[in-house]
Amino acid sequence: SQTHYFLLDVGDGKAFRQRLLTHGLIVRDCASFGLPAHVRIATRKPEENHTLLTCLNQIRY
Repeated sequence: SQTHYFLLDVGDGKAFRQRLLTHGLIVRDCASFGLPAHVRIATRKPEENHTLLTCLNQIRY
């Protein structure tokens, strides 16, 4: 199937989500799916994706 979401293994999904929130970015931790080490990220507009990638590089999850 096709989707505009992907899962990213970040070690601690809840902590990672909180770190992104401090940068104004919202992702979903996947603990409720039985994947506590993952977050679900939606691909969006190119400029929003750029912001996400910039943030990921800054926090170096």
